[in-house]
Amino acid sequence: MLASHGHSSTRANKRTRESASAGPSSSSAGAALDAALPDLAASLALLTSLVEASPIPPIATVVKQLGSTLKRVDRTGDVDARDVQDELDEIGVKLWNLKGVFTGKKGNNTEHKLATALLKLVAFKLVALGSVLPLADESAASLLGLATNTSHAFLEANEPLRAEDVLAVGAQYLETITSDPPSSSFHADRALLNFYCARIKTSLRLGKLDVATWLRGKANEILRTGDVGAREAVARAASEAGSSLIPSSPGPTLGEEEEVGDARASSAVEWLLWSSEVLEGKEGVVSKSLQTSTLKNLYRAYLRLSPPSFSQAESCLTELLSLQPSLSNWKRLIGLLITRGAGDAEILEAFKNGSETLSLNPSNGPDLLGQVQRLSEDRRALRFSILDVLINALKSRVTVGSQDEEDDELGTGPQAFLAHIIMFTVFLVDVGDRQRFEDMLDRVPQDLKLTKAPAFTCVTYIWRQGDRMHAENKLSLATEWYLIGSHRVFSSIAELAAPKSFRKAVLCYVELGNHDEAEAIMARAPASNAKNLFVTFYLATLRKDEAQALKTLRALLVAPDFTLNMLLWAARTAQDSGIVSVLKEVLEGLLQLCINEPAPSLDLITLVRCVIRLVIKQVDVMDSLELAGSLRAHFEAALTVARTLSDSSSTTESIRKNVTWLHKTGSASFFSSMRLPTHSQPIGYNFCTRFSNRLEQKVVTDLYVSITSLMEFDCKLTRQPDLETLSRIYLCRLFQIAASLNSALEMSLQEEKSTAARQLLNKATELRGDISAALLEHPKLDRTKDIQEALGGIEVQLLSVLGDWSAASQLLDDLEESAQDRLPIHVIKSISALALAADNCPSDVLTSILERSLQLLYRFNKLDIVATASWLRLVIKTLLHRKLQKEALVYLQNACQLVKSHQTAYSRDEVEWRVISQDREGNTDLMKLVQVRLNLFYSNAPKLALEWCSLALEIAQVANLPVAAQLQSNVHNLARRFPASDDD
Repeated sequence: MLASHGHSSTRANKRTRESASAGPSSSSAGAALDAALPDLAASLALLTSLVEASPIPPIATVVKQLGSTLKRVDRTGDVDARDVQDELDEIGVKLWNLKGVFTGKKGNNTEHKLATALLKLVAFKLVALGSVLPLADESAASLLGLATNTSHAFLEANEPLRAEDVLAVGAQYLETITSDPPSSSFHADRALLNFYCARIKTSLRLGKLDVATWLRGKANEILRTGDVGAREAVARAASEAGSSLIPSSPGPTLGEEEEVGDARASSAVEWLLWSSEVLEGKEGVVSKSLQTSTLKNLYRAYLRLSPPSFSQAESCLTELLSLQPSLSNWKRLIGLLITRGAGDAEILEAFKNGSETLSLNPSNGPDLLGQVQRLSEDRRALRFSILDVLINALKSRVTVGSQDEEDDELGTGPQAFLAHIIMFTVFLVDVGDRQRFEDMLDRVPQDLKLTKAPAFTCVTYIWRQGDRMHAENKLSLATEWYLIGSHRVFSSIAELAAPKSFRKAVLCYVELGNHDEAEAIMARAPASNAKNLFVTFYLATLRKDEAQALKTLRALLVAPDFTLNMLLWAARTAQDSGIVSVLKEVLEGLLQLCINEPAPSLDLITLVRCVIRLVIKQVDVMDSLELAGSLRAHFEAALTVARTLSDSSSTTESIRKNVTWLHKTGSASFFSSMRLPTHSQPIGYNFCTRFSNRLEQKVVTDLYVSITSLMEFDCKLTRQPDLETLSRIYLCRLFQIAASLNSALEMSLQEEKSTAARQLLNKATELRGDISAALLEHPKLDRTKDIQEALGGIEVQLLSVLGDWSAASQLLDDLEESAQDRLPIHVIKSISALALAADNCPSDVLTSILERSLQLLYRFNKLDIVATASWLRLVIKTLLHRKLQKEALVYLQNACQLVKSHQTAYSRDEVEWRVISQDREGNTDLMKLVQVRLNLFYSNAPKLALEWCSLALEIAQVANLPVAAQLQSNVHNLARRFPASDDD
């Protein structure tokens, strides 16, 4: 209803609330309005239905209908509506009461505010049309109040021009109120003051400061007549007016802008002082919020004057603090004191007083820190005194067990405030402030520690301060700053902060060359932490402490928080240290880690190469077994990596290059520190061939297996294999068979030995076949003859173990067939020697072997006289031992022929052996020969006996032996005594 606006007319006083609510629903009233003003009636009906609808239609539709209705209402003013004034008044009252339907609606807030203002305007004009003329003073005051209220609605909708239009309409009622003394001057004065306040606001919004000032005088005239109820409203309007006039930018401006800004600030001061004056005349309770807001604005206005009026502004703040001693007000006073250059004592006292408010709400404490930052650089001591004041203020808040971690996570507790202080201090400190900062931390109450979140933030800023010192090469200061990170205040994150602080400090000490201090600090860090272990490892490498470095490295590799990057840094550190054993173990660990968990960013094959280099570099210091085992493991790892890479990559050339390097000689420059000649740098195959004599047979065999696999994979990666690599593959396979043969020969059980020999013979046969096939494709393949000859010797030994002498005899035929221009003499002699020494070689097979051997020797003219003589002696003695005198005589004849043909080359010792050399019992070989001949004579083989004697005599005569004459006499006597028959 309109009772709140003082609306009363003769008809309005007669209406009850119910009739007002019913409005034009009466059939007679509705009929009268329809008859007199049908267009307006229809428009009002439609508007009412829209406003009362639930839900309300789109606001744009309502605003459009309000505009249409307003136009019809304005046209109604030109029509005689006396017959329907009651109906218009009732509709106006009803619409006014519906003004709150748009409040709080979602959507465009400005449109809703505009709809409310338009609805009020329609209602106001309908009530005005329904008023009886001439207006009574109370009616005029009521209508003035409606106009004032409607203007406020348009101002809220940001429509100051419409507000001014509404106030212009309301101004026509001023004459009625002011011409005749109203029956209720209080009601009229309040309406007039509200009207003037509305016009003041509107004028200021439109930039009409002169009009607003004139209206201020009109309002002041009314206020001087006595106490009125609208005094606080006037004061509020004046305060708002003054606030709107304060220039937004403090400080001096240029030219005209400076004058305009100063003028506005002066006007703002006038309005705000008038607001305070109005409030002082008010009896009863005065709005404290209005008083404080006015004082705050007045303080701002004084500071915007040119020059600023610091004393007046300070007086405002003093009065404000008496009303509202809040931290924000103390902040204003402190800021003002700093701006006007107050002394240290005055500023510190203000901070102390302001810090007392922290006991109520410590979360506001950081606001004070902004003022500390404004202090000039030459007042650094004052800064730390203020920070001490703020820390002391926390003591009244903190008791044992009183910390609420949840509050501090939200930034509302004392720990959060302490975090702000520490971070703020870190930002402000300079080179000479570190000790002050540490002393300040020491003054923090023992029971107060930061929770994890603020502690981490603070320590991070402290580390950054240390980093800045480090970047400026102030290493000692950097170390001190880093160590602050381990202070007890940050104990909530001690497991993280303290070790990292120690590590950072240690690295600074290392740069300073102070290793003793670095070790002392590192001793305070947990030993199980991987990062701490790495730093300890680093220190050990700097001291060249190999044992400590290896011990720490092994602990690092099993640490739970160990990472790949740590091992990469360890590799770099070990390389810089020059300790080969440490670097080798680092790279071995890195390789194993990457094989288990591949790291795409690492070139694993190159890593393997580095490891193998380091292993080889220790050839003279490592245990042979350990060295070879390590090498074999790395070669196998390299092969695994290479196969994996070749399966996942279409580019095999780079892989092949690395594989080739692994089984060939590596870079000479890397091994410049080795005692081996540069050309003897042993990698892969070269290591096996050059150092196999240092290693156990089984170990070298395993190495050859690994190298062979690498070379075979190398050949697989290319369509045209390298002939040298292919030749080396066959050599490695040959060595494997030879080494395995030695192992087989050492077996004690014949069955095991035979099984092993059969397996090796199959491998040898396979190797011979592979070589033959390779020669068809690559006739110039190097070393194949040597390999085949050596393979033949191995096959002979294997056949002897198996007792397969027929196959051994057949081997001679195979050798003759494949010999061409080169005969493997040692293989032929080996076959003969093994056959002669074997008890299980049949005589016919033995004879065949010996004959074929001698034939081959003569055929290829491979008669080394000395070697052949020795070989013939062995054959003759063995045949005689087997009682094969006739077979032995054949080789004695060959020996005689050799003596005749090569008298100068044939060894005299060998000749004498045939005749006069003594055995261990003192018997001469001549006596043995004589005994053989006697046996032959006695066995009825005088012809054979004579041949033996004749050959012996012939040899003695050719060699000019002293016994030739005696031998001739003995042969003559024996021949007479045992004449030979033709059948002999």
